[in-house]
Amino acid sequence: MRRRTRTLTGAGTAIALTGLLLLTGCTNGSSSDSRAAGGSAVSSEVGDGAGPAQLQKLDGQAADSAGNGTQSNAQAEKRQVVSTGHLSLTVKDPIGAAETAADAVATADGRVDDRTEQPATDTRQASASLTLRIPADRLDATVERLKKLGTVDDFTLKADDVTTSVKDVDARVRALQASVDRLLALMAKADDTKDLISLESALSDRQADLDSLKAQQSYLKDQVAYATLTLQLNAPGVVAAGAPDSFWSGLGTGWQALVAAGAGLLVVLGVLLPWLVVVAIIGGAVLVVIRSRRRARVRRLAE
Repeated sequence: MRRRTRTLTGAGTAIALTGLLLLTGCTNGSSSDSRAAGGSAVSSEVGDGAGPAQLQKLDGQAADSAGNGTQSNAQAEKRQVVSTGHLSLTVKDPIGAAETAADAVATADGRVDDRTEQPATDTRQASASLTLRIPADRLDATVERLKKLGTVDDFTLKADDVTTSVKDVDARVRALQASVDRLLALMAKADDTKDLISLESALSDRQADLDSLKAQQSYLKDQVAYATLTLQLNAPGVVAAGAPDSFWSGLGTGWQALVAAGAGLLVVLGVLLPWLVVVAIIGGAVLVVIRSRRRARVRRLAE
């Protein structure tokens, strides 16, 4: 009985060792298969030389993934509007009013992009012109505050809906960003020099397009977020630019008109001069022929 028990025990040990060896072999085979599959991942996705067809396929996958996100968020996006306007005021002190207007815009978290001031002279009243960028949600309140600086001469406000343009640029940015990320991932896995060169070239082109689209996206966001208002400040009784307001300024204006008219006549003369020369040559030839015929007639009559 003891011998039989030992024999069975030895047989059980042999069977366990055999099973362990078989399990180890299967594990090694799976690991080698995984490494082989991973080594060929770039070749299967990029293809031979990462040609246009393969890159176009990647772009299509990126666009689909970006498009799905766009469709899911399309309902949540609000209307995008670019507001532009012009406000003309008559104020007693245009320079001081310009300073007050700049402070009002700064209080509304806006900014002044352009500012031109013309102090009063002997022949000209003071005036000022400002290009204001005002947050869109504070435009109405700021305009009402600016109107209180003087008398309103003219006011216009226009709103352009750019929702479609904003959505289009955002979708293209997402698609290109997904394409760039995918190309970077493929470059990290690529071992073939030919594949790397093709991927780097494609990545360079897409990165340039992505940077350009991001610049457009930033510009559109700024135009939507901040309304553009041109503010013109004039003193009372401002004479139209270029109009004479005294004897000497009228004399100067008349002289300039005379010089301009003389210059215009010289231009007309320069245009007609070649034609006058040709007409003079033809007229002279005709006159010579007529005179010769008259002389011939006189001679025949004398004979």
